[in-house]
Amino acid sequence: MSQILNIEINSQSRIPKYKQIVDSVINDISKGNLQVGEKIPSINELSEYLLLSRDTVEKAYKLLKEKKIIVSVKGKGYYTAKTDLISKVNVFFLVNKPSTYKMMIYNSFVNTIGVNGHVNLFIYHCDEILFKRSLERNIGAYDYYVIMPHFRDENSNHVSYTDEVLKLMEQIPKDQLILLDNTKPHIKGDYGSIYQDFQKDIYNALQEGIEKIKKYDKIILVYPRKSVNPYPR
Repeated sequence: MSQILNIEINSQSRIPKYKQIVDSVINDISKGNLQVGEKIPSINELSEYLLLSRDTVEKAYKLLKEKKIIVSVKGKGYYTAKTDLISKVNVFFLVNKPSTYKMMIYNSFVNTIGVNGHVNLFIYHCDEILFKRSLERNIGAYDYYVIMPHFRDENSNHVSYTDEVLKLMEQIPKDQLILLDNTKPHIKGDYGSIYQDFQKDIYNALQEGIEKIKKYDKIILVYPRKSVNPYPR
């Protein structure tokens, strides 16, 4: 038997009715009124109960499914899929490798968000297929996507992104996307981006410190010529 949802629709509210349904379901789960795996009313049942159009309820259920809050089982109905942390800000954090540097960034990010958010870490080991698979499975399930795009081509050279990667990242709402540790790719819209300019960082650092550098007679700059990292030539 389906659990009756505690939903009150305010017709005077500026919040769309489908969003009010979504918020009510999340609130029910957060308060423990709904348990994981519990069956909820069908679209038709809830539509009749709330005296709303079927399209409105269907839109709400579609959004709940995208957020992985409910699942539909063919021939059986709709069930709650998770009960923990959905009232918090959920962040998808995708890095290419668990290096000391990347983990410092991740840990700092998690500590800054604190108890108000939940961050899930995913690692794709510079593998484009793993990157796409991780992102495809989770688009729509998180509030924000923090991504570090770094890949290797067939010659083990560094590649910031590919056409397929760009197409996939275009599907993420721009107000939910934050790119880290890479130059800004050609993605339409306004989104967050924090990166180091590998081509000009040494030049800019020398320029900033030029007055202190002038007191030296000679400067020796050392970097590995055969490194696959993007050191400037």
